[in-house]
Amino acid sequence: MAATVDAAERSPGVFAVGEPSVNEAGDTAVVPVIPESGPASEETDDLVDNLRSDVVPATEASTGAEISIAGPTAANIDLTDKVGGALPTLMAIVIGLTMLLLLVFCSVLVTIKAAFGILLSI
Repeated sequence: MAATVDAAERSPGVFAVGEPSVNEAGDTAVVPVIPESGPASEETDDLVDNLRSDVVPATEASTGAEISIAGPTAANIDLTDKVGGALPTLMAIVIGLTMLLLLVFCSVLVTIKAAFGILLSI
């Protein structure tokens, strides 16, 4: 447990690491990590990425512990990544369906203007 706390404290962008909260069985703990930046900042996103890609694997390898990064900030980062990845597909579907409906009921010029307007609204 001390190795995990030490690794988190040494990470750039970490303001403070709280006292670990261990369950009754003693096999699971929650270690609060407070970033120097706000929850929606790019620095916090970089901190979570750094913890997940560098700190956690090295600590897991040296201690044998299983470590997960969780909490509302990490969940929001994960959700943003998933939505951002799905956005091009979603926009293609919306524009495609709009064009199809407008071609059936209106002229080609109206369809092109509507598709352009949707792209501008993004």
